[in-house]
Amino acid sequence: MGISWVNLNKKGQASLEFILIMFVVLLFIYSVTFPNSVKARSAVTDISQISTMDNEMLKLVNSINRVSLLSTGSAEKINLAIPNDTNFICFIVGNQSVSDIIGFSSKINQDVSFNGSKTINPNSKLVLCPNNVCDKNYVANVYSDLILDCSGLAENVKSGYSQFMISKTGLKTIQIN
Repeated sequence: MGISWVNLNKKGQASLEFILIMFVVLLFIYSVTFPNSVKARSAVTDISQISTMDNEMLKLVNSINRVSLLSTGSAEKINLAIPNDTNFICFIVGNQSVSDIIGFSSKINQDVSFNGSKTINPNSKLVLCPNNVCDKNYVANVYSDLILDCSGLAENVKSGYSQFMISKTGLKTIQIN
């Protein structure tokens, strides 16, 4: 018995149809999942950046609180991991009954509209960081008569790891360098 050319052509056509169908299915899967994975990666990066800065600011506030309870001349050195596009904020209230406030602002790359444009969808019910800059403030629970001098804080900020010295320089001053 010989091979029939008719049967061989039908098997080739079935293989070609299978390959075409698989190509269309894979193209569909890729076109749906890839844009969503890019958005998800961006969201995870933003969350990681904000949570890292939150943890680092809590380390700074705790260090300020420890040094404020010690005697003049006491100091503590801390290392902070600072994400890119992050700024420290210092509100000096000192010599009042209100504690001093420090904080951070961090630029994120959030896609707020979920359609690829960087504009806020007016129908969206999400509450997001305005202008893609998130900030958070912390109260340093130093005694009300202490002054928090954080002038060195802004000067020493570099993305990556930075080292800060928190010291009690006088009876009523805590300095961050």
